[in-house]
Amino acid sequence: MGKKLTIADILERKKVIKPLELKFYSETLGGEIDIKKISPDKIFELAQDIQTNRYTAFCKVIYASCPIFQSRELHEQFKPVEPFEIVDIVFGTNLAEISILANQIFTLYGMGQPVDVNEVKK
Repeated sequence: MGKKLTIADILERKKVIKPLELKFYSETLGGEIDIKKISPDKIFELAQDIQTNRYTAFCKVIYASCPIFQSRELHEQFKPVEPFEIVDIVFGTNLAEISILANQIFTLYGMGQPVDVNEVKK
């Protein structure tokens, strides 16, 4: 049995909670991608798709969480059929990086494990 929490414990914890933002370094693109936190309802909804099509779900999560992929300029240039398909187009179907980035996003919500980039590449 652990310690019984008090209101003071929760308020103290609030002081150390930082906004959950992350940057992901993409070897494919040669730079950092900003990741923003989206609503838990939305991430949960997108995570439901993992049961039917993991790759599509990963692309949707990345699209929803990374503002750069929502760029009008990118969409005008590459003309994806569905907006989230820009992720596939930009990464050139680099499944490893798409998987790593999606899992890093899921860790923001306690839904995944941090991924060791070198392990996925093996």
